[in-house]
Amino acid sequence: MSYDPNKHHRQTTRLRGYDYASPGTYFVTLNAQNRLHLFGEIVNGSVQLNMYGKLAFDCWEQIPTHFPYVHLDEFIIMPNHVHGILQILKDPIESVGTRHAVSRRDPKELFGNPISGALSTIIRSFKSETTRKINLLRGSPGEIVWQRRFHDHIIRNDTALNNIREYILKNPAKWQWDRENSE
Repeated sequence: MSYDPNKHHRQTTRLRGYDYASPGTYFVTLNAQNRLHLFGEIVNGSVQLNMYGKLAFDCWEQIPTHFPYVHLDEFIIMPNHVHGILQILKDPIESVGTRHAVSRRDPKELFGNPISGALSTIIRSFKSETTRKINLLRGSPGEIVWQRRFHDHIIRNDTALNNIREYILKNPAKWQWDRENSE
């Protein structure tokens, strides 16, 4: 299906004009559909993953196997969402020689077609694989596991990176005040 602006009213949350396949460090948050506590629970300030949470954990750890130019930094599977830092180490599409040159990507790829190596492609693959495996385990083919979109933040310096790492590590202990906690 092609993009029809009269029918498709979703606005992108991505930074306009930014190449999300370019080398960089990204903080992402993915929410379970309807913020359902699908992946486990918090007990005494610690995450206790259930089988779906362990499956999501394993799939996240497998990202570099499928995308060898991606490095995983801190991440956590929470009861109803995932926080993670991904670092794209190099442009998987052959570069034109310098980082300041014009991209060789076809601008038609902006809507509808996955761009090899883009953050959205990596997240789409993770969501697809976890959805397939979770639905296989619970015998619910076609069930939606994840919210359609994901949140991202481009990490631009070491201070921001360290602050986000700390946020991820302390997330379970702050669960009772977390806006993602629907309990």
